[in-house]
Amino acid sequence: VESAAAAAAAPAAPRATSVGSLAEMGARTAVVVGAEGEAKTAYCAALAARVGGSLLEVGALAEAEMHAGSELGRELAALQEAGKLRPAEMLLRVVQRGMMQARAPPYVLNAVCFPKTAKHLEQLEATVGPVACFVLPPGPGDKLATAMLKRLQASGRVYEMRSQAIDEA
Repeated sequence: VESAAAAAAAPAAPRATSVGSLAEMGARTAVVVGAEGEAKTAYCAALAARVGGSLLEVGALAEAEMHAGSELGRELAALQEAGKLRPAEMLLRVVQRGMMQARAPPYVLNAVCFPKTAKHLEQLEATVGPVACFVLPPGPGDKLATAMLKRLQASGRVYEMRSQAIDEA
Protein backbone atom coordinates (compact mmCIF):
# COMPACT_ATOMS: atom_id res chain seq x y z
CA VAL A 1 0.00 0.00 0.00
CA GLU A 2 1.38 3.37 -1.00
CA SER A 3 2.20 6.13 1.48
CA ALA A 4 0.11 9.30 1.46
CA ALA A 5 2.99 11.30 -0.06
CA ALA A 6 3.52 8.74 -2.83
CA ALA A 7 -0.19 8.57 -3.57
CA ALA A 8 -0.36 12.37 -3.77
CA ALA A 9 2.51 12.40 -6.27
CA ALA A 10 1.03 9.57 -8.34
CA PRO A 11 -0.30 10.18 -11.83
CA ALA A 12 -4.03 10.62 -11.96
CA ALA A 13 -6.24 7.76 -13.08
CA PRO A 14 -7.80 8.21 -16.52
CA ARG A 15 -11.12 10.02 -16.87
CA ALA A 16 -14.25 8.19 -17.87
CA THR A 17 -14.01 9.94 -21.25
CA SER A 18 -10.73 8.19 -22.01
CA VAL A 19 -11.37 4.57 -20.95
CA GLY A 20 -14.59 4.67 -18.96
CA SER A 21 -15.21 4.03 -15.31
CA LEU A 22 -15.25 0.56 -13.84
CA ALA A 23 -19.01 0.76 -13.38
CA GLU A 24 -19.51 1.71 -17.04
CA MET A 25 -17.44 -1.34 -17.97
CA GLY A 26 -19.52 -3.55 -15.70
CA ALA A 27 -16.42 -4.49 -13.70
CA ARG A 28 -15.64 -4.57 -10.01
CA THR A 29 -11.99 -5.44 -10.58
CA ALA A 30 -9.35 -3.60 -12.59
CA VAL A 31 -6.07 -5.23 -13.53
CA VAL A 32 -3.13 -3.09 -14.60
CA VAL A 33 -0.36 -5.01 -16.33
CA GLY A 34 2.92 -3.87 -17.76
CA ALA A 35 6.65 -4.33 -17.61
CA GLU A 36 8.69 -3.36 -14.58
CA GLY A 37 9.49 0.33 -14.42
CA GLU A 38 6.35 1.41 -16.32
CA ALA A 39 4.79 3.32 -13.35
CA LYS A 40 2.19 0.63 -12.61
CA THR A 41 2.32 1.17 -8.84
CA ALA A 42 1.70 4.90 -9.10
CA TYR A 43 -1.06 4.41 -11.65
CA CYS A 44 -2.72 1.67 -9.56
CA ALA A 45 -2.61 3.80 -6.41
CA ALA A 46 -4.26 6.68 -8.26
CA LEU A 47 -6.91 4.40 -9.77
CA ALA A 48 -7.66 2.72 -6.42
CA ALA A 49 -8.03 6.14 -4.77
CA ARG A 50 -10.31 7.35 -7.56
CA VAL A 51 -12.67 4.36 -7.39
CA GLY A 52 -12.44 3.97 -3.61
CA GLY A 53 -11.01 0.50 -4.02
CA SER A 54 -8.41 -1.81 -2.57
CA LEU A 55 -4.95 -1.85 -4.15
CA LEU A 56 -3.60 -5.39 -4.38
CA GLU A 57 0.02 -5.85 -5.42
CA VAL A 58 0.17 -9.37 -6.89
CA GLY A 59 3.93 -9.72 -6.28
CA ALA A 60 3.62 -8.52 -2.67
CA LEU A 61 0.71 -10.91 -2.08
CA ALA A 62 2.86 -13.80 -3.36
CA GLU A 63 5.75 -12.73 -1.11
CA ALA A 64 3.39 -12.54 1.88
CA GLU A 65 2.19 -16.09 1.18
CA MET A 66 5.80 -17.31 1.11
CA HIS A 67 6.65 -15.42 4.30
CA ALA A 68 3.57 -16.85 6.08
CA GLY A 69 4.64 -20.37 5.16
CA SER A 70 1.20 -21.37 3.89
CA GLU A 71 0.89 -24.36 1.59
CA LEU A 72 0.56 -21.97 -1.34
CA GLY A 73 3.54 -20.00 -0.04
CA ARG A 74 5.68 -23.14 0.14
CA GLU A 75 4.73 -24.01 -3.45
CA LEU A 76 5.66 -20.48 -4.58
CA ALA A 77 8.95 -20.60 -2.65
CA ALA A 78 9.87 -23.94 -4.24
CA LEU A 79 9.31 -22.47 -7.71
CA GLN A 80 11.34 -19.38 -6.84
CA GLU A 81 14.21 -21.47 -5.47
CA ALA A 82 14.18 -23.55 -8.68
CA GLY A 83 14.28 -20.35 -10.77
CA LYS A 84 10.91 -21.10 -12.37
CA LEU A 85 8.11 -18.70 -13.24
CA ARG A 86 4.92 -18.70 -11.18
CA PRO A 87 2.13 -20.36 -13.19
CA ALA A 88 -1.05 -18.37 -13.82
CA GLU A 89 -3.14 -20.83 -11.80
CA MET A 90 -0.99 -20.15 -8.73
CA LEU A 91 -1.15 -16.41 -9.21
CA LEU A 92 -4.92 -16.67 -9.48
CA ARG A 93 -4.98 -18.39 -6.07
CA VAL A 94 -2.77 -15.60 -4.69
CA VAL A 95 -5.21 -12.98 -6.03
CA GLN A 96 -8.21 -14.82 -4.57
CA ARG A 97 -6.61 -14.90 -1.12
CA GLY A 98 -5.70 -11.23 -1.35
CA MET A 99 -9.27 -10.32 -2.25
CA MET A 100 -10.61 -12.29 0.71
CA GLN A 101 -8.35 -10.31 3.05
CA ALA A 102 -8.97 -6.89 1.47
CA ARG A 103 -11.91 -4.66 2.10
CA ALA A 104 -14.86 -4.77 -0.30
CA PRO A 105 -14.47 -4.17 -4.04
CA PRO A 106 -13.62 -2.53 -6.30
CA TYR A 107 -10.18 -4.10 -6.45
CA VAL A 108 -7.21 -2.75 -8.39
CA LEU A 109 -4.58 -5.40 -9.13
CA ASN A 110 -1.02 -4.38 -9.92
CA ALA A 111 0.51 -7.21 -11.95
CA VAL A 112 3.74 -7.59 -13.87
CA CYS A 113 2.86 -10.78 -15.71
CA PHE A 114 -0.67 -11.86 -14.82
CA PRO A 115 -2.87 -12.12 -16.73
CA LYS A 116 -0.65 -12.56 -19.77
CA THR A 117 -3.15 -14.15 -22.14
CA ALA A 118 -6.85 -13.80 -22.91
CA LYS A 119 -7.31 -17.25 -21.33
CA HIS A 120 -5.81 -16.00 -18.06
CA LEU A 121 -8.15 -13.00 -18.20
CA GLU A 122 -11.08 -15.38 -18.67
CA GLN A 123 -9.91 -17.51 -15.72
CA LEU A 124 -9.69 -14.41 -13.55
CA GLU A 125 -13.18 -13.32 -14.58
CA ALA A 126 -14.58 -16.79 -13.87
CA THR A 127 -13.30 -16.37 -10.33
CA VAL A 128 -13.92 -12.69 -9.51
CA GLY A 129 -16.50 -11.51 -12.06
CA PRO A 130 -16.07 -8.89 -14.80
CA VAL A 131 -12.57 -7.40 -15.09
CA ALA A 132 -11.34 -4.25 -16.79
CA CYS A 133 -7.79 -4.87 -17.96
CA PHE A 134 -5.51 -1.89 -18.54
CA VAL A 135 -2.11 -2.41 -20.14
CA LEU A 136 0.66 0.13 -19.86
CA PRO A 137 2.49 0.14 -23.19
CA PRO A 138 5.92 -1.45 -23.09
CA GLY A 139 9.09 0.49 -23.62
CA PRO A 140 10.96 0.31 -26.91
CA GLY A 141 12.62 -3.03 -27.45
CA ASP A 142 10.64 -4.83 -24.72
CA LYS A 143 9.64 -7.84 -26.82
CA LEU A 144 8.10 -9.84 -23.97
CA ALA A 145 5.82 -7.01 -22.85
CA THR A 146 4.91 -6.21 -26.47
CA ALA A 147 3.88 -9.83 -27.09
CA MET A 148 1.85 -9.86 -23.87
CA LEU A 149 0.05 -6.66 -24.89
CA LYS A 150 -0.86 -8.10 -28.30
CA ARG A 151 -2.21 -11.31 -26.74
CA LEU A 152 -4.35 -9.41 -24.25
CA GLN A 153 -5.66 -6.95 -26.83
CA ALA A 154 -6.92 -9.90 -28.87
CA SER A 155 -9.60 -10.36 -26.18
CA GLY A 156 -11.19 -7.07 -27.24
CA ARG A 157 -11.61 -5.95 -23.62
CA VAL A 158 -8.17 -4.59 -22.93
CA TYR A 159 -7.43 -0.90 -22.79
CA GLU A 160 -3.93 0.27 -23.66
CA MET A 161 -2.91 3.14 -21.43
CA ARG A 162 -0.64 5.67 -23.09
CA SER A 163 1.14 8.23 -20.98
CA GLN A 164 -1.21 11.04 -22.05
CA ALA A 165 -4.23 8.99 -20.91
CA ILE A 166 -2.62 8.48 -17.51
CA ASP A 167 -1.76 12.14 -17.12
CA GLU A 168 -4.95 13.74 -18.45
CA ALA A 169 -7.15 13.66 -15.32
